[in-house]
Parts: sequence; C-alpha cells; structure tokens
Amino acid sequence: MRTRILLFLSSIILVPLCTYFVILFARGYRLNWQRKQLSPTGLLVATSSPDGAQIHLNGQLSSATNTTINLPPATYKVEIKKDGFSPWTKTLRVEAEIVTRAAATLFPSVPSLKAITSSGAINPVLSPDGTKIVFTSGKKSYLLDLSESPLGLINRDAREITSTSSAWKTPTKIDPLPTLPQTIQDILATAAANLVWSPKENKLLYTATASASIPDDLIKPLPGSSTQAQARDLQAGQLYVYDLEEDRNFAVPPGVTWFPNSYHLLKTEKGKVTIMEYDGQNPTIVYAGPMENSFAFPYPSGKQLLILVNLRSPSEARQGEGVANLYAVSLR
Repeated sequence: MRTRILLFLSSIILVPLCTYFVILFARGYRLNWQRKQLSPTGLLVATSSPDGAQIHLNGQLSSATNTTINLPPATYKVEIKKDGFSPWTKTLRVEAEIVTRAAATLFPSVPSLKAITSSGAINPVLSPDGTKIVFTSGKKSYLLDLSESPLGLINRDAREITSTSSAWKTPTKIDPLPTLPQTIQDILATAAANLVWSPKENKLLYTATASASIPDDLIKPLPGSSTQAQARDLQAGQLYVYDLEEDRNFAVPPGVTWFPNSYHLLKTEKGKVTIMEYDGQNPTIVYAGPMENSFAFPYPSGKQLLILVNLRSPSEARQGEGVANLYAVSLR
C-alpha cells in the first residue's frame, strides 16, 4: 500500500514537472552549464535553394541547410555557402523564444547560356503578365511562351503568329491598395508615385515624391519579422519597398523591378544584370556580358533569365553586322 501511495504521489509531481520542462524545451530553453540554470535561446531556421549549403555563424562552420539551430540571443553574421554558387550573407538578430529565418536563394557563380533563337530576334516585346515574348525574324512574327509546361519544360520553341496585336490581352488587375493600413494609404496618396505591387501582392515598390515619415507599428508585429535596418523617413526621389505583412519599409537602388518570387528585385544595367533581396541585401550579379538594349526579363518560374545578345565575331563587329538572338541564362 505504501508503494502504491508513493508511486501515485510521484506521478502527480513528476508528470506536471516533466510536462513543464518539455514546454520550456520546445520554447527554446536550454541548460546553461556555466550558470547551471535554464536559459532562453532563439531558433535560427536556415534554408537554402538549392539545399545542402554550409552555414557559417560569425565565421565558424556550424551546420548545413536545411536545419534549425538553437542560439543564445545575440546578433550573428550568417553566411550560407555552396560550391558553384554565389554566397549569401546577412546580419541577423536572434531573440529569445523567437524563430528567426535565414532563407537564402543561391545563384550560380558561372551560369550557363543557352540559345533560344538562332535566326535573329528583332524588337522583342514582353507581354503585360510577363509570360510571353513577341518578336520578328525576317518577315515573320513569332511568339515565345516563357511559362513552365505541366511537364516542367521551360524552353519551348517559338511559334509563328499572324498578328502581334492579338498575341495577348492586357489582364485586368484588382488594385489591393485598400488592404494597406490607412496611414500608409494617406502617405502614398500625397508623397509617392509609380506604385508597383509584387507578383504576390504582399509588397509594394514605390518612389517617394516628397518627404514623409511612416509611423512605427502600424500593424501588430509578427514574431520573427525582419531585423534589417529600415528607412521609415522618406526622401523625395528615393525608391522604397513596403512589406505589407511585416510592416517594414526599405530603401532600394533605383531602376529595380520585381522578380517573380516577390522576394527579390531585378536591376538591369548596360552589360550587367543584378538580383537582390527586396530589402536591398545580397545583390548578386547573375549575368555580365554583351546585351542588346538592356533587354533582360526573368522567366515566370524564376529559373532562367531571358536576354537579347548579339554574339558577333570580330569581323562582323567591325562591319556593324551580326544578328541578335534570345538566350536563356540559368539561375538554378
């Protein structure tokens, strides 16, 4: 009888105690051997595309993606590296009991170049939805579908069309501006122009036309929101990205456009194409070389970049000859 009573009392004490410690462990608490106590930690969830990359924390190799790492609350320099790809680097603040994400999209350091046309592509024009290209070659007009087929094909042959005017129709797009906080709507109405929503319509690219200040905490902060430096004091002429989901506002370089994944921006310059994150971090040159009329557009899948290049021989260049063709630059 005494044994049963002791077991019953022990279960009453131990079960809640074990449950309590399991909850603390799930929240990120770990035993600090130096202080001999349970201390809160933060969770760093590090992912990469492609996966299998190395994670370096403050210069030290830690693990491989995709994984979750318990870390004492602090600021860390996170580097994600993989052979054959440009490295990803960001300074992140890890907070106690909060999940911080390091989502790295790695681009090839030496991307491959594949010819899409061989007989010339004159005056290529992108459709409004970014899924098709119309161009002429000789006296004929062609349409190139950039979308991914059900079988996963993204490089398909261009087909001849009879009229470029009927190649596509301008899609009707609903303006999601009312989903923004009222304060942001008022600022955009009086101090912003050239508003362009991301493909997922969760971020807004715009140009400030006058000085203004975006108040903090317009929406309830989300756990694990971006800890990168913001630019909430607007300056006329500067380009910005406002993240509707996290209430974050970032200054970005001029001349950028949205990348299909809504997380990156594309900047095309003479002889160079750069992709960066929407907060302006991790700019990566994905193509550097000859390019006609700065023509560079991403495929809707984000796996390739379509460029117009005239690969003329030295003799053709001297004579002003050669034909420009469309080429696909691999991004995965």
